[in-house]
Amino acid sequence: MNSSKYYDELYDYALNIVSKYEELLDCNLHVLPKGFFVTFEFIFKIKKELSEEQFNKLGRNISQELYYFCKKFGVENNFVVVLSKY
Repeated sequence: MNSSKYYDELYDYALNIVSKYEELLDCNLHVLPKGFFVTFEFIFKIKKELSEEQFNKLGRNISQELYYFCKKFGVENNFVVVLSKY
């Protein structure tokens, strides 16, 4: 399966997630080379300091949303979410 063919749909959905959470600034999506344990890497930029609990909850919410969206493409266990403070 060529997972990179879903790049545009996944990236658009990730930007939709950014618009839903006031803590988020932006998202980058990378298709990783073969040999990694995942194909997609979502890097979300956070715009303000969060408590550890808020940070973890945001990460879980984003991962869950992406999981259900990716499931329809058959790549639900093939991504990683990175939250980066800016």
